[in-house]
Amino acid sequence: MIYELTTMHLHLWGTQKAVEGILNYKNTSHSNGRLLGCWKIEIGSIGPDSLLVLREFDNAGDILAEREKFLFDNNPFGIGDVLKEFKVESFMPFPFMPPIKIGQLGPIYEFREYQLAVGGIKKSIDAWEKDLPARQKISPVIIAMYALEGPARIMHIIAYESFEFRLNVRQELYQKGIWPPKGAAEEIIKATNMIALPTSVSQLT
Repeated sequence: MIYELTTMHLHLWGTQKAVEGILNYKNTSHSNGRLLGCWKIEIGSIGPDSLLVLREFDNAGDILAEREKFLFDNNPFGIGDVLKEFKVESFMPFPFMPPIKIGQLGPIYEFREYQLAVGGIKKSIDAWEKDLPARQKISPVIIAMYALEGPARIMHIIAYESFEFRLNVRQELYQKGIWPPKGAAEEIIKATNMIALPTSVSQLT
C-alpha cells in the first residue's frame, strides 16, 4: 500500500467547484487510486482556498502512472479552471501501521510533518513502534508514513473531535511521558503542521 497526498491551492472561492470536480473524477476516471480523504486547510500553509486530497494505491507502478498523467494534463482531477498550483507527494506507511480505515473520526484533522536528519527515518520508525501502542489507547494516530521523494520526512495524521479535545490529549500524553516517542524528537530538523476539516466528498470525516 502506498499513499498519495496532494496539496491544492485554488483560486478564490474555488473550493466548492473543486470538491465537485474531485467527486466526478473519482466516479468517472479509470484511476487506480482510491479516494480516502479530502479536506479544506484551515490552519497551516494555505492560499485563498487550499485542499488536501489523500488517496491510496496498491503499488508503485499505479502511483507513478497517475503521477505522469497529471504532469501532462492541463485539467488534473477535472478542476483545472480553479486550480492555481498543486503538489503531489508519495508516502509509504510505517511497517507496523494497519491500512487506513475510513469513517467518522474527526472532524478536526491534524497533519504533522517532520523533516529529519540523515538516517532519521529508521530511528524514528523504531521509536514509534515502541511507544505508539500506549498513545493509540488515548488518541489513535490514523497513519504514520515516510516520504518517498525529497528530504527525509515523516508525516502522521490524527483526528480529534474538537480543538479542546486535541489540547487535552496533547497535555495528557506529555504529562504521562507517553509522547513524543523516546529518541524520535532528536532526529527532527524542522516541523510543519496543518489543521484541516473534511469536505463533503471525504470518506474520513
